[in-house]
Formats: sequence, C-alpha cells, structure tokens
Amino acid sequence: MQDINLFDNNLTVIEFEKHAANKQKMFDVVHDISMESVNANNGHHTMVYQTAPGLQINNAFQDLLNSENLKSFCERKTQETILGRDKKFVCNSMWATMLPKYSQMSRHTVEGIYHGIYFLHSAPDSGMMTFYSRVEDSYFNKFGNTIKNEFNSNKQILNMPEGAIYLVPSFIDISTSTNMTDETTVCIQFILDIAEK
Repeated sequence: MQDINLFDNNLTVIEFEKHAANKQKMFDVVHDISMESVNANNGHHTMVYQTAPGLQINNAFQDLLNSENLKSFCERKTQETILGRDKKFVCNSMWATMLPKYSQMSRHTVEGIYHGIYFLHSAPDSGMMTFYSRVEDSYFNKFGNTIKNEFNSNKQILNMPEGAIYLVPSFIDISTSTNMTDETTVCIQFILDIAEK
C-alpha cells in the first residue's frame, strides 16, 4: 500500500494480489457485456465505452472486492475517519470503462466517498491519469515554478499500471490523456460508500 500526496489528501495505490489469476475471467465478462450493452461517448468521455453499473454483483469480480489489500485500505480508513461501529465501507457501484485508440476520459468526479480505479488491462504507453485539485490555477501560478510537483501545482499526473488500484477521495476530479496505442485500456471503476452494518 502506497500513499501519494494529492494536494490536501492522499491517493492510495494498492496492488490486486490476484490480478494475474483473475484477469482473463474478468476480461471475458467485460467483453461479453460490451458486446451487448455499452454507453459510448457520454458527457465524460471521448470515444470511450462504459458498461452499465452493477458489476459488483457479478461473481467474476468478488476476488477483487474481497482482496486483502482492499480490505486493509477500508480498515485503515475506518480508523482514520473514526467511522461509527454501526457503519462500514461497501462497494455500491462498479462498471467497466474501455478506452480504445484515440480515446480519453474527460475531467469528472463520481459520487460516494472513495473512487476506485483498477487497471485490468493497460499497455505501458497507453496514457496517463490526471488528478485535479479544487484550488484554482491562479493560486499555484503565484509560485512561478517551471518544474511542477505535487506541492506547487493543482494537477498530479500518474501512469496507469496494469494490476494497480487507485483509491482517491471521490470529490477529486480525474481525467486521462489520449490513448495512442493500438491496445484498448480496460479499467474497472467502483465507488466505496458508507452503509449501515
């Protein structure tokens, strides 16, 4: 588990420890669903395809949801936020996003408490993911830096490594750069929210 400074918050990066064993099974499910029902070019995307939410109830994704690293993240956040004994973190929505060549996700946020992005298939040069602070550019421009880092810029740009899961507060805007490879990047996105036990 690795924390990356993200303005006044942290982006947590964990590895799905069973990625290699589960990749093909999940990929096949996403492929089958995409043949029947996808939503192309909605408001958050350019040439991007998404399945409908609901993958969290599909057996193919249970190993991901029950992974030890994801459980550890939820346990840590339960302690850090002093979550009540009658509450817990749950995944209440999950969907697949496919980014073929020349596609990109536009800047957007999601509902819930944490936004999870699991890179099911991601070629090394398939693009970058950008995270945005809610602080305006004008604040950071005062520093006058030509070399940007997480302390003097309202953007943090990271690779999209296959097998990794990014967990970020849901109010943080995200986008991707254009996928210039011939391979389709496949992300499993999910929302962690708080529910009664």
